[in-house]
Amino acid sequence: MTDFNSKKYLSGKRRKVLFVVPPQQIGKHYGRLASFAARMPWMGMAYLAGAAKAAGHQVKVVDCEAENIGFSKLKEIIAEVMPDVIGCSSVLTNVDRCVRTMQIAKKVSPAIVTVIGGPQATIFPEQIISERVIDIVVIGEGEITMCEVLYHLDNVSELEIIQGVWIRSNNRIIKNQKRELIKNLDSLPSPALDLFPLNNYKPAAYNWGRKIVPMLSSRGCAFKCTFCEVNAIFQGSFRYHSADRIISEINSIIDLYNADSIQFWDDIFTGNKRRVYELCDKIIKYGRRFKWSCCTRTDRIDIDLLVKMKDSGCYLILFGCESGNQKLLDLLNKNLTVEKNLKGIEMAKKAGIKTLSTFMLGLP
Repeated sequence: MTDFNSKKYLSGKRRKVLFVVPPQQIGKHYGRLASFAARMPWMGMAYLAGAAKAAGHQVKVVDCEAENIGFSKLKEIIAEVMPDVIGCSSVLTNVDRCVRTMQIAKKVSPAIVTVIGGPQATIFPEQIISERVIDIVVIGEGEITMCEVLYHLDNVSELEIIQGVWIRSNNRIIKNQKRELIKNLDSLPSPALDLFPLNNYKPAAYNWGRKIVPMLSSRGCAFKCTFCEVNAIFQGSFRYHSADRIISEINSIIDLYNADSIQFWDDIFTGNKRRVYELCDKIIKYGRRFKWSCCTRTDRIDIDLLVKMKDSGCYLILFGCESGNQKLLDLLNKNLTVEKNLKGIEMAKKAGIKTLSTFMLGLP
């Protein structure tokens, strides 16, 4: 593992970088419930934008979903910005729109370097690089890899050996090995939420708060559920920011965005109970009261921890229960029982914390 060091890249040429969340027709996915659809910033992209900014580049984010921008308008924006590099984060449901975005960028100028990362690119890089409009696929954590790409953009021989990329070069596809994970998450710059249209977002209806802002305090998960991409992306690791770093970001979020509620998007917030105790103690000590919610597993909590979380402002936990059938839980390799899920939910309610659970439909 290694650390992020923005100073390493400051001597390089300053690039214009455009990160895009592609257009989406909300009604296509939500139908009559489109007006209730939640929209929040893409945190992975926010971290990439923060890293590129810290490395000295001129960075812009266009969230077409949040700003209701269609492909025609997006083409105008790309032509106006004329970036050196354009990047999208791919998931299962937006790959086609990411590709279309890159097609538009190449029509604006074939010289624009097109980059796609994210879960879909990490797990299925062959699918992404097969699209001839894609120049580079970033696999796994992207902060260091993206800064390496920007630093070496004019040097083909250096580009071709960057770890963590598949690259189209001279009619060849070069498949490089994965990059080591970032050891110290505190070495990363804060996510560049200031580049996102925060007033355009709308959290899910079950969230509390006048101004809700998402946050990540950890990465990864040590469990190996068969359906989840997290293990593939973060290689089975679980790493987390220090409590002091989290407190600093919380203070910035409250001060800059007038937030009164934070949504922790960690895959398993209580993966390390000791660090959650430390964080809750510091939230209570520093006295800035706000509401917060998180996601975790029912076997990574206990009543004492839940009471501490409640005292520090936690009002909601989303549990990944997935099924009420034990055979299906075993099939998913959840390493949980139906009884354990029920017990965890009951414990949270006893501590005064509301609960939600996710369930998967259509399992064999």
